[in-house]
Amino acid sequence: MPANGGSAIEIWYCREVHSQAQGGTTDAAYSRIPESTLIGVLHFAKNSNDYRGQSIPAGYYTLRYALMPNDGNHLGVAPGRDFLLLVPVAADPGPQKLLSVPELITLSSQAEGTRHPAPMSLVPAASDGSKPVLSKDDQGDLIFTTAVHLASGEEMPIALVVQGTAPQ
Repeated sequence: MPANGGSAIEIWYCREVHSQAQGGTTDAAYSRIPESTLIGVLHFAKNSNDYRGQSIPAGYYTLRYALMPNDGNHLGVAPGRDFLLLVPVAADPGPQKLLSVPELITLSSQAEGTRHPAPMSLVPAASDGSKPVLSKDDQGDLIFTTAVHLASGEEMPIALVVQGTAPQ
């Protein structure tokens, strides 16, 4: 996504992503990833928005895996439960640290200065991710699909909505 001839977003995925046996959460597209796992780092070259449409200042953020709560407050806000939460790099405790869900939410809320975390939506990958691809879905959201290398030695496709907001 160009911004004055450059990239508006840069993403670096971890060389190796922690993984687990197929998780117990059957409604999650990425149940192989433990919640709060560090997936990578994202750089917004200019001010941007998260999946909720909230303003995010330009800068560097870690991407940590999270599931949207399965409660009445979140019904219909996204097509799935899988998200990467933005955490300011300076606030992140490091790649080996797994956080509790409340800790992750507190850290992610620092990205936009509210009490709500800053989410980037994950959707099921439409390809195997062996070749990175940028595509649009039927809602016009821009999706970046690639593969991440799991600690188990497997490659797993991952699809991140890099431009788009939740249906209002």
